[in-house]
Amino acid sequence: MTEADTETLSTMDSARCRAALSLNPLEAFETVMPIPTDDAPDQVSMFYRLRNLGIMEGDGYIKDAVLLVVVYNNKVRHFVQLVLSFDYPTTKVSLGILTSSLDEYDMLKQLFHAILTTARWAHASVQKERRRMLARYRNYALSQSLESWHSHVVWIDADIAVIPSYLVSKMVAAKLDILQPLCHLTGTNFDYDLNAWHGNRKLPTQEELEAYRQGNFLFVPGPADDGLTRHMNDMRWHEFYPLDSVGGTMLYVKADIHRQGVVFTTHHVIGSDWKYEGYDGIETEGLCYVAGMLGYKCYAMPQDIIYHHPMSKKERAS
Repeated sequence: MTEADTETLSTMDSARCRAALSLNPLEAFETVMPIPTDDAPDQVSMFYRLRNLGIMEGDGYIKDAVLLVVVYNNKVRHFVQLVLSFDYPTTKVSLGILTSSLDEYDMLKQLFHAILTTARWAHASVQKERRRMLARYRNYALSQSLESWHSHVVWIDADIAVIPSYLVSKMVAAKLDILQPLCHLTGTNFDYDLNAWHGNRKLPTQEELEAYRQGNFLFVPGPADDGLTRHMNDMRWHEFYPLDSVGGTMLYVKADIHRQGVVFTTHHVIGSDWKYEGYDGIETEGLCYVAGMLGYKCYAMPQDIIYHHPMSKKERAS
């Protein structure tokens, strides 16, 4: 994304596209690929990319280039305004946006002129399946958006309402591997993202594990009963604090760490074997686990607060 004014492009209208490209140094590309699931075997993903070749003529955009990635369940709102509030140079910023709304995809293609991906989401009724799908689509968005010149990747949850303008710059300047700021619900001090933690996790007994693998027992991952697990509200006196797991409300990852295969795990990696899925460590939690196996570290930024939109009554009940 850049601050330059550009004319609306549509690759579906080739004549208009050619005319626009003759006036503006832009490169447009659109494709469709199958991405089947058990519930939707005919599901496809539509991918649209727009590059500002004027910005890319020199090499100034390469140093400390940042990819901002956001995944939306439904509609995109206020995201660009939020990005424009950052003090990070826009000529060094790329956007990767995943949305399940075809109308929103068309609107973004018309207006935002950014790297953009979309897919129809399967509706899962359980948390594990929901996070499995989210991991799958996060990884897809990353694979389609990450370019060779990107040095940093910042993931932003669709429902984040406020991000301090300095935060992306601070993340880049910290030179740490993986970072997550504290996320509060708007108007409260409630720690929204409990997937970010440091400490111990509860373990199933052997009997529970066998029953879980046979589908006869529901094991719910969570902190151990030793009282030693800390979430980000418990770390407020530290500028940075080690994490054993991260969430996805806002997540910074060095791009080269992603390139080495540290992505969002699509299954529970803790306790898995060749035949059975494990019982903990899916999606963002699995990312931090895999990063640790390669020697990388995850850190909290508990003194830097972002704000999540208030939850609806339906969300509070779930």
